[in-house]
Amino acid sequence: MAWLKSPAFAVQANQAVKWIVAHRQGGGGFGSTQATILALKALVEHAKANRRTANAGTLTVERAGHTLGQHSFSAGMRETIAIDGMEAALTAGDNRLDDQSQRRQTRCPTCSTSATARSSPRAVSVSRALVTKLASAKVKAGETVALAPS
Repeated sequence: MAWLKSPAFAVQANQAVKWIVAHRQGGGGFGSTQATILALKALVEHAKANRRTANAGTLTVERAGHTLGQHSFSAGMRETIAIDGMEAALTAGDNRLDDQSQRRQTRCPTCSTSATARSSPRAVSVSRALVTKLASAKVKAGETVALAPS
């Protein structure tokens, strides 16, 4: 986790993560409870430090079927995707916003949506649906099962 604080140690951090993942036990743990907690903390911090878009695409925000804004992004982008100017289309009361992401090949495994009002507060409702399915139909008790894209 210390190597993640400096880009100069990115190679060492990546090698450490590969080692941690290679030493995961069959049940998904890394030995003792304390070892598992530390390993998971390191993996989470590594994921945060290396988050970026996998593919290029376009994010579109809609309200009641009308496009409020779009923003194209490139593969490898680390910055937050922001769409400015949508506040003019919002009305007092509830506003349901739908976001559509068009990417080539893969979907974003982690997504979050937020809205910020710079002037008078308006009620903004942001919804996100996550649909997944198990990679296999039958699973033994205690067995690890991957999620498949749906």
